[in-house]
Amino acid sequence: MHLEKRDNMGFLIPPSAIVLLVMLGAGCLVCCGYAVWRLMEGSEGATGFKPRTVEQEQYMADVRTRNMEALAYGVRQSRFGPKRKVDPRDPFQDEDRSQVMSG
Repeated sequence: MHLEKRDNMGFLIPPSAIVLLVMLGAGCLVCCGYAVWRLMEGSEGATGFKPRTVEQEQYMADVRTRNMEALAYGVRQSRFGPKRKVDPRDPFQDEDRSQVMSG
């Protein structure tokens, strides 16, 4: 029985080494891409998040206010019960209907 040298499919280095080098190269490219993205994205705060803009702060405050008003409305309805059928989309629900109808 004659043993022959292992065939590298015509390459100077074994195929497993080629695969390893390709994987290392891909990892290096991912690291370089992350570094470029990090530089282009700009600075972030100490928490890792970008600072909020004034418009975003105002919007968030408006949403919190609306949610608190809706919550308070729901508590009032559960404690005292609705005196009449209430439509939350009706802008005149808190006014006296007799003034609106006769006006």
